[in-house]
Amino acid sequence: MFKRYLSIFAVFILACSLLVGCGTSKEKKEQPEKPSAPPTEIQTDSGKYLGQIDSNSIEIEVNEGTEKAQIQAFQLSEEIKENFSDYKLNPDDKISFTYKTPEEGRPIITEIKKIE
Repeated sequence: MFKRYLSIFAVFILACSLLVGCGTSKEKKEQPEKPSAPPTEIQTDSGKYLGQIDSNSIEIEVNEGTEKAQIQAFQLSEEIKENFSDYKLNPDDKISFTYKTPEEGRPIITEIKKIE
């Protein structure tokens, strides 16, 4: 008789714990939505092409010849990446470029021109 009550009690506890785990709280449902990402900023700059890091990225010395010159890595957009060899860039070539800055990751070059 005791084993029967014990097994019924065990089944009852198991069923209760499963039901509690399936419930949802109002806190999860009423969480505020994440704010939408700000639009990416598009900028134009110039500098000295230093070289290709890999098939996706290049290094440019931005604001070359000034005290604020800095070396920065840029990601290539898909369009630029497909035709990158057509630009025939060599290290130390002066270039102008347009890029967009995503919320995360490297700035992405969307246009690039060699300055003669």
